[in-house]
Amino acid sequence: MPVIANSSSLITYTPTGELLTIPQGAIVWQGTTIVWLGAEADIPPMYECETRVDASGGLIIPGLIDCHTHLLFGGWRVGDYLRRIRGAHSYQDSHKGASGIHETVRLTEESSDSVRVQRALGFIEQATRLGVTCMEVKSGYGLTIERERRMLRLYRLVQEASPIPLSVTFLAHMLPPEYAQRRSSYCDAVVNFIAEIAETKMASAVDVFVEQIAFTVAEAETILATARSHGLRRSLHADQLRDFGGADLAARVGATSADHLEHASDSGLAAMAEAGVVGVILPFASWNLRQPPITGGALRD
Repeated sequence: MPVIANSSSLITYTPTGELLTIPQGAIVWQGTTIVWLGAEADIPPMYECETRVDASGGLIIPGLIDCHTHLLFGGWRVGDYLRRIRGAHSYQDSHKGASGIHETVRLTEESSDSVRVQRALGFIEQATRLGVTCMEVKSGYGLTIERERRMLRLYRLVQEASPIPLSVTFLAHMLPPEYAQRRSSYCDAVVNFIAEIAETKMASAVDVFVEQIAFTVAEAETILATARSHGLRRSLHADQLRDFGGADLAARVGATSADHLEHASDSGLAAMAEAGVVGVILPFASWNLRQPPITGGALRD
């Protein structure tokens, strides 16, 4: 049974869910089961001769879960970032032309399947070095149903090669430009695709970007209700750019989570709490868009 010791401290939880810090903590495990943890000075004599793993003064924490990633994509959107910090346009403005999400869709389509898969596996390898033990991975950079189907099939290949578990989500990200005047037709196509996803088990969850530049609350509610009827988990990109009613919608549809929430109303957050919806904050996204992040305390309270 290995023993990891020589840490600065160990972070764990009490049975009631309270955070607990143990200075110079240690862990003893067998297989996939932790058989003892506590202060290194209190290691039971029966474990004294077991193999030691040196924590080198590091912090021992539970494995990290990355619950919001867009793992399969092509290129980098650095041009958008440079234009924003120079004051050229806002995030919303970037999606009116060929930049923003539309640029990533184009760059993703231009990359081969093998390049996409290997790139995704490279990201996973980097994440595991930082302590990530499982990840949620979203589609969304296909936009058309055909390209989204292809992306979900590639995720299956990534899952098979990944050293950690992956949970796949179909993301209804934005409407393709060719559907700008035919919104209901595209929403119908998404609804039909969700039935296919459930039947083929290409994904276990459905996410919708609910925002002025993406889907309306009514459109998202129809899509997420369909997901619920097929037994798929629901989540939302909600209230990222303004209070758009995403937090309230997350509560109504029984979502697992609502993510971003920078502009969610107090009433929306209260509705999420009442419905048991998890609030996920993405501070790096706020930093990238040069907007104030939501404080974790608001969600905790």
